Amino acid sequence: MTPARLTGLDAARGAALCAMFVYHLVWDLGFYQLVDPAMPEQAWFKWFGHTIASIFLALAGAGLVLAWRRANPWPAFWRRLAMIGAAAVAVTLASLWFTPEAPIYFGILHCIALGSLLAPLFLRAPLWIVFLSAALVLTAPLMVQMAALDAPALSWLGLGTIYPDSEDFRPLSPWFGVMLAGIFGARVWQARGGILPAGPDWLAWMGRHSLVIYLVHQPVLIGLVALAAMALPAPASAPDFAGQCRTQCQAGGTDAAKCARACGCIVDRLTLEGLWERTQNGHLNSAEREQLNGYALQCGREGG
Repeated sequence: MTPARLTGLDAARGAALCAMFVYHLVWDLGFYQLVDPAMPEQAWFKWFGHTIASIFLALAGAGLVLAWRRANPWPAFWRRLAMIGAAAVAVTLASLWFTPEAPIYFGILHCIALGSLLAPLFLRAPLWIVFLSAALVLTAPLMVQMAALDAPALSWLGLGTIYPDSEDFRPLSPWFGVMLAGIFGARVWQARGGILPAGPDWLAWMGRHSLVIYLVHQPVLIGLVALAAMALPAPASAPDFAGQCRTQCQAGGTDAAKCARACGCIVDRLTLEGLWERTQNGHLNSAEREQLNGYALQCGREGG
């Protein structure tokens, strides 16, 4: 007999969607300079995004456990996998248009799709194997890092030495480990006859339509933010990056002449790489900000 859908799980997925709306809204506002463009790069905000991704992956694993209670789960499994795979391709194509310098080629949907293919191996395996596998996948990047796995064709494994230029990168390791943790937790909960309390109907409705909402929400959000940016007055002038650089450098106790040399070096590097205008406008993506940080460290050493 097909089990009834658990509204509590749907509501949890809906709540995660609401958190994701906040995350992407802040990112969009920063892109259009309606909030501090550096906010999306702050550590707390990145951890906020990682937490949301972890919840989605854990819920995906838990959902597979519950779906496997059906007498014949395979038809629904393949339909769901096809939908997620198609959505992942759509996200990649959209990112090639919107952020071609940092396309999404293995984001959270790609990870869920591949993880779903691997998950049946663990849905009825002994619990100790699931637990050990989750621990190994989660910790593998701390133990194994190989430059040979930096190539785009292999970087999705998550065991390379560099972070690819991508606006959403969720490699198999460690993120499939989160999905396995969700499988482990759901199986333990199920074995103990756990009951998940029902959540609000509107959150449950969102959870039942999470894939469609996921695909639609960002175009809607960024369209609204773009309209707001056009309606609001433009900033009086672009931020004086070089001046701010010298001020911050001297505030740390460094000699003014050394700060001028270091900041001039950073500006030269940015200009050479064609990033100066984007830096002035606050439109650097995450990969370019990492590049800027690298220039700052290198020029700081040379300037000192």
